[in-house]
Amino acid sequence: MRGTDRADAVDGLLRLQRLFRVSIGTRTAELLATGTAPEGRPFLGAADIAQSGKKTFLASFDSSTTGNEETRLAMERVYDRARVMANTVATLMIAHHQDAYDAKAL
Repeated sequence: MRGTDRADAVDGLLRLQRLFRVSIGTRTAELLATGTAPEGRPFLGAADIAQSGKKTFLASFDSSTTGNEETRLAMERVYDRARVMANTVATLMIAHHQDAYDAKAL
């Protein structure tokens, strides 16, 4: 396997891992992996999902894709999980930055 092929394969696997972590099962993971964000590109992870807003995210999955009400509700839960994950990461990054760069008392 060439270096660029290997790097692309690793990037793809890491993307699938991130999507599986935010999913609530294999069906929602499959929808995320094969779906596209409103901009027309593949979903990359929780921040990508949460960025578009719940209504816009759910519009990415029409009734022919989701198939039924149960799947639509599952995708709502996926969005909610993605929002919490993205907010948590942002909070941790801000806290780390403040710890690293804020003035310290002598």
